[in-house]
Amino acid sequence: MPRDSDPLVVGRVAGDVLDPFTRSISLQVAYSNKEIMVDPDAPSPSEPILREYLH
Repeated sequence: MPRDSDPLVVGRVAGDVLDPFTRSISLQVAYSNKEIMVDPDAPSPSEPILREYLH
């Protein structure tokens, strides 16, 4: 069984932060002076309401 090499799947971004999807084009995104911080357990694993913040 082949393992997925997609960095979004390997890093658990697709499936946790994003809904799973099939790529149709390549895309490069640049954030100038913006940092996206993700803590999947904030403030707690049972209530992750503060998981994503844009700083």
